[in-house]
Amino acid sequence: MQESAASPAAAAMARVWLHRLTPLSPFALIAVIALVEAVTPDWLRLGPVLAAASVLAAAICGLGVTAAVAATTMGVNALLDLFDGRWGSSASQIINIALLAVGLASLLACSIRQRRERELTQVRSVAETAQRTLIRPLPARLDSVLLEGTYIAAESEARIGGDFYEVLHTPHGVRLLIGDVRGKGSAHRNIRRLYGEEFTERFATALLVEIPEGPVARLVHCGHPHPLAIRDGDVHGWEAPEPGPPIGLAELVEGGPSVQTVPFRGGDRLLLFTDGVIEARDGAGRFYPLPERMARWSEDPLDQLVDQVRADLRRHAGGDLDDDAALLAIERLPL
Repeated sequence: MQESAASPAAAAMARVWLHRLTPLSPFALIAVIALVEAVTPDWLRLGPVLAAASVLAAAICGLGVTAAVAATTMGVNALLDLFDGRWGSSASQIINIALLAVGLASLLACSIRQRRERELTQVRSVAETAQRTLIRPLPARLDSVLLEGTYIAAESEARIGGDFYEVLHTPHGVRLLIGDVRGKGSAHRNIRRLYGEEFTERFATALLVEIPEGPVARLVHCGHPHPLAIRDGDVHGWEAPEPGPPIGLAELVEGGPSVQTVPFRGGDRLLLFTDGVIEARDGAGRFYPLPERMARWSEDPLDQLVDQVRADLRRHAGGDLDDDAALLAIERLPL
C-alpha cells in the first residue's frame, strides 16, 4: 500500500508543477522563436510565427496572461525589426497588424473557453450531487456482512452515469443490488442485435444478492455479469444456470429470473461489478482480466482490495474508462 499511496502523491505534485509552469510556456515559445530569428539569414522571416504563442496562451492560460503574451509578441517583433533595420517597412507593418489580429482573436477564444469551463464546473457540481444520491456511501458493515464499494465515471467530464448499487438490511437478511441502466456494454449490443434499437433504451441489467442467516447466498441474475466468489484464495464465477432477462425486457422472453442458491460461509467473499469493469480495454485492445487480478489481492483487507482494483483498472485503461464502472465487494464474517 505504500507504493499505492506514493503514486497519487507524486501525481499530485506533478500536477502542481505543471500548473505553475503552464503560464510560462507561451513566453518560452516566444524566446525560442526570437533566438532562431536572430541567428537566421535576413531573408528568412520568423516574425509571423510569434502568433503561435498567442494561440497557445488562449488554449491554456487566462485572459491576463493571454493579453500579456499578445503584447509581448508585438514588442519582440518590433525589436527584431529594429535590430535588422526593417522597422517601418510595409512587410513589418503587415506582420504587426497580423500579430495584433491574432492577439485579439486569441483573447476572444480565451474568453469563450473560460466561460465554457465555468459552465462545465457548474454542470459537474450538479452531476456529482445527483451521483451521490444514486450511489451513496455504504456502511462498513451490515449484520454479519462487511461492505466496500466504488464507482468510476467514464471520463473526467462525466460525473454521472447509469451504474448504481444499493445495500439494505431486511427481515430476510442483507440484500444487495447492483445494476447498469440501459446496459451500455455487451448486454446492450446483444439486445440491439436480437430485438432492435428501440429496446436498447428501455432496460437495465441488474444482479440481486440476498444473504440470509445460513451459510448461503441467493442470487437473481437479470442480464447482468455474474459475480466472482473468493474462498481461501481461489477465485471463480457464479454463473446463473438460467439467467433472467434485463429489467424492462421480460415481455420479450418466456419466463422470468430464477433464484440461484450458492455457498457463502464465514470468510467467503463476493465481488459484484458492472460491465464497465470487465470490458475496459488497454492500448492493445485487451479486456481487463478481473479474475486474474483478484487472485493477487484475494487475501487483502476488503477496502484495500477495492482500492487495488480501482487503481489497477485505471492503469489498464490508460487513465480514462470508455464506460462507467461500479464495484461492490462483500465479505461474510465467521458465523
